[in-house]
Amino acid sequence: MAAWKLAYLRHVPLQVFRYRFYRCWSIRNPLLTLSANVGPRLLSSHTTQPKDTAAAVTENEKDSKEPMLGKFLTKLMERYSPSRILQRSALNLHRSCVENIDYEDFYEVCELPKTFQSWFLINQLHVWMCLVRLKPEGKDGKYVYQELVTFFWEDIETRIYAIGVTSTARQLRELLKEFYGMIYAYDEGIMSHDRILAAALWRNLFSHTSARHNVVNLAILVEYVRKQTKFLEDIETEYLLKNGRIKWLPLRV
Repeated sequence: MAAWKLAYLRHVPLQVFRYRFYRCWSIRNPLLTLSANVGPRLLSSHTTQPKDTAAAVTENEKDSKEPMLGKFLTKLMERYSPSRILQRSALNLHRSCVENIDYEDFYEVCELPKTFQSWFLINQLHVWMCLVRLKPEGKDGKYVYQELVTFFWEDIETRIYAIGVTSTARQLRELLKEFYGMIYAYDEGIMSHDRILAAALWRNLFSHTSARHNVVNLAILVEYVRKQTKFLEDIETEYLLKNGRIKWLPLRV
């Protein structure tokens, strides 16, 4: 280095040299810069400032960080609050009913056309089985029950719009009437003899199709519902209420 540069640097305060060095480095390497104000902060930290001024700057920086930290902690607490955990469990149950079912197998066994109505009947059957499992789980189970029904109907309304139906109020009223009628019939069947359950399944899934006289396929569906409800019953309560991701048994073995 030239002699005049060395003489110059001896007379420049060290903090000013550091400031210029960091500014030059930050310009050449912007990705390595933590903030656009790194230089001034470094300069102010090395220069001799009145104690009151330095304390005020520190206090202001602290105050600016506290709201951000508070928002982060609030979001974190909300994400892992008991109600949010139960909501995510209900959403996972709904997704399991929508995504984890082999609908093609049901269309074939019940000889259903591939329509929205057929999808609704199959999906509603599995949502009902989840509701049956949630009933004995007390307050938390009731909350997940209600959230699952909410997610179910929000999805139904979205799908109705997607197929081009502009006036959904009448369609939703009809589907809602079917929904609660089927729940009542299935509840009665699951708590009684297989003949009652078979009658409920036949009325809702077989009576309007060419499979209405197919006793073998009706028996397959009755056996499936019995095995599936037992499978859901064996799921641990903690997993059901905190996770909710379930797999469905195959319709035909």
